[in-house]
Amino acid sequence: MTGFNMKVTPEIENLTELCKDHTSIDLSLYGKYDVKRGLRDINGKGVLAGLTQVSNVQAVKVVDGKEVPCAGSLYYRGYNIKDLTAGFVKDNRFGFEETTYLLLFGVLPNKKELEEFKVLLSNQRTLPRNFVRDVVMKAPGRDIMNALSRSVLTLYSYDNNPDDISLPNVLRQCLNLISEFPLLSVYGFLMGISSFSEEKCTHRTSIIGSILNGIFMVGWLAFFLMGV
Repeated sequence: MTGFNMKVTPEIENLTELCKDHTSIDLSLYGKYDVKRGLRDINGKGVLAGLTQVSNVQAVKVVDGKEVPCAGSLYYRGYNIKDLTAGFVKDNRFGFEETTYLLLFGVLPNKKELEEFKVLLSNQRTLPRNFVRDVVMKAPGRDIMNALSRSVLTLYSYDNNPDDISLPNVLRQCLNLISEFPLLSVYGFLMGISSFSEEKCTHRTSIIGSILNGIFMVGWLAFFLMGV
């Protein structure tokens, strides 16, 4: 058999019914054993899944001793995200590196720390040799999140020390991904929109098309890195 068979055959349909017959769970058991399905209970209230100092979401407030819904608020390390973004907009700066620093280390950087952190991220902002050609360009997709997921999983194979869970190495991996995500996003997005026909959804494989796609992608990447 050659090719990649994506057809749902009658045999697969029959096996699907067999799966359903022998894997269905009585819904009453969720209540009996107090099992939470997802991140909300049966009344729609959020379920506490863990403890963190990184972020917090405020979705209710107490009025006359009762919890009532309110306009949602998101906090990063105790700072309201609206206050953070208002400061960035007021000073006409992006705030990406500052927010990253805050999330990772719990405090906002001073000017010197911010500049040093920007240099660090810039130095980490590289992809393995031929990664774009072998991973992004050879199998582009129309779903940007899928493209990012595939790229991150594949980067594991390029990491010389992927399973070391010591804090310095994990932080190094975090900084690598934070630095590389803008590149992966641009490459994945541009290859996705330039490689598929909207009418037939067929992949264009012509040599000329590939060259033009590469020129188009490099141009957009240059504008992105220059902050245009």
